[in-house]
Amino acid sequence: MSKVIDTPQRGLSWQSGEALTLMQDMVQAITELQLEVDVLRKQLVKEDRGLVLRVGWLLTATAVTTEALDTNSNPTKWTYEIQRAVEDTVEGQWKAFEDNAQITAYNLVEVMNTGIGIQGNGVDHDGDDYPVGFSMQPAPVLRPYKYFTRMIDGVPIAFFEHENAEDGDCPA
Repeated sequence: MSKVIDTPQRGLSWQSGEALTLMQDMVQAITELQLEVDVLRKQLVKEDRGLVLRVGWLLTATAVTTEALDTNSNPTKWTYEIQRAVEDTVEGQWKAFEDNAQITAYNLVEVMNTGIGIQGNGVDHDGDDYPVGFSMQPAPVLRPYKYFTRMIDGVPIAFFEHENAEDGDCPA
């Protein structure tokens, strides 16, 4: 449902009654849109698509498959373990959530990485300009990330997004 609100043409002056009526119409239209959004949100929750946005503490990163190796045999894709995190309001730092549950997580930036051509972080790994001795780095561990979970075959899987760094030693 959408509502069209007529506005005066440029150069016309507003009479106070017209301005008030227009503002009331705008408030009514915004209220109707908010109600539509609330209905859609409730439907999403009812359908239980399994998407829950949380903040988690990234614990570990391990290289996945050899098919994601670049031409220098460096990995460009990892699996991660993530644990829910909470902010310690007294210390002002993040800490692991008390349940200690760890779940498998994937970096959405790495999903399409194959090690050939331009990777998710925008770096071409098999181009002539990619320096020997450099490699893509996994997302830094032991820090908080926003992530969402999705139930896949009854198992929660987490997804987060972090641009991978490239690091190495420059030749002298």
